[in-house]
Amino acid sequence: MNNTTNMSDETSPSFSRNLHFNLLYNSTFRAAVLEALKLLEQQNLDPIEQNEMPARKRPYKPPFVYQKTGFQFANISFDNQIKELRFTMSELERLSKLLFNEEQFKLWFSKSRLKVDPTTALAIVCSRLAKPSRLTDFCNVTGHSKSWVGEVFNTTIRYLFARFERLLYWDYIRLTPEKLASFAKVIEGSGTERSNIFGFIDGTSREICRPTPNVINQQEVYNEHKKCHCLVYQGITTPDGLLVHLYGPLSGNTHVMKVYLQSNIAQVIRQMAKAPDGTQLKIYGDKDYAHISDDVMEAQIMKPREENLTDAQFFVNRIISGERTCIEWSWGQITQFFSYLSCSRNQQLGTSLIGCQFWVSALLTNCLLCIHGKSKASNKFQSDLPTVEEYLASVDQLNENYKFDEFLISNYMEKN
Repeated sequence: MNNTTNMSDETSPSFSRNLHFNLLYNSTFRAAVLEALKLLEQQNLDPIEQNEMPARKRPYKPPFVYQKTGFQFANISFDNQIKELRFTMSELERLSKLLFNEEQFKLWFSKSRLKVDPTTALAIVCSRLAKPSRLTDFCNVTGHSKSWVGEVFNTTIRYLFARFERLLYWDYIRLTPEKLASFAKVIEGSGTERSNIFGFIDGTSREICRPTPNVINQQEVYNEHKKCHCLVYQGITTPDGLLVHLYGPLSGNTHVMKVYLQSNIAQVIRQMAKAPDGTQLKIYGDKDYAHISDDVMEAQIMKPREENLTDAQFFVNRIISGERTCIEWSWGQITQFFSYLSCSRNQQLGTSLIGCQFWVSALLTNCLLCIHGKSKASNKFQSDLPTVEEYLASVDQLNENYKFDEFLISNYMEKN
């Protein structure tokens, strides 16, 4: 009777976990079970879960330790200010008063509940874009965590892009007929013998990190000519070296002709790029822009095949093609001052604000040239640059056609 009770107890579900140990009392399986238990102990496996591998745990990573102090500009020497920020301390404070509206700035940061002053936010943006770096590099400088630094950087980038998008597309308030006519006169005096060219247009491709399939199809941003994944931008440069028009980004396989047509800059030039006497002013492009429309320089000046040009046209074409290099200087200056854009690993679709970063870098490059009062193009054409106050003076008037504050809040909520 007792044996029956013991057998039923051993086979009951309440003793299922001790079943492996009860087998030890059976002389037939004793040796085999002992060897199995030794192997399980060597592999650190539970006897009950011997057929299942244990879950792999990540090693403990301690939090990053930084000094919790306020952002102190005095800790940065004068020589390192140009190297780390691209601006001196006085220039940064002067520029922050022009780039930021105090009420709009507080409204923009109200959702994230971050307490930061405009000068500190601008310093973080300039220091981040100046060179390839990590967010942890700014923790000891700012006295905050890397999540705080990243939030301030992204929020400031979005704010500057939203406020100065129209100014970078086309500032019709500063680019008056008299101003454009002066640009045309400067280009004519360089030996081009063309009196109706006020600027030069070209596109550029910026390499990005190869996107993951869950973000976008890789073929959409792959450029067969550059043999890399990239985004395309379009710009117009005037003889003073400033980028007066910027459009993009578009996918890397987009031709410059399609970018030009989508930007609708032809309508802007047709309506607003006129001399005081009513003469239609135009822009000069390379072979890709020669046959798009009459807003670009006439096709007989630039043809796909140079053997079809006359001697006079070939001579003018050769001179004006050399002057067109100022647009290449503008693209080069952006990545020269803010080399963070040159690191393709940092330019990741879906995780980084790639387009906003390039637009803000172009804006800061124009401001830097205006503060210094010189550029490669201005030295070549002997053209004067406006002051940074004159360059940024028309931003509020350009944005008065729509409610900027409501646009900021809605745009911020959509991207967060």
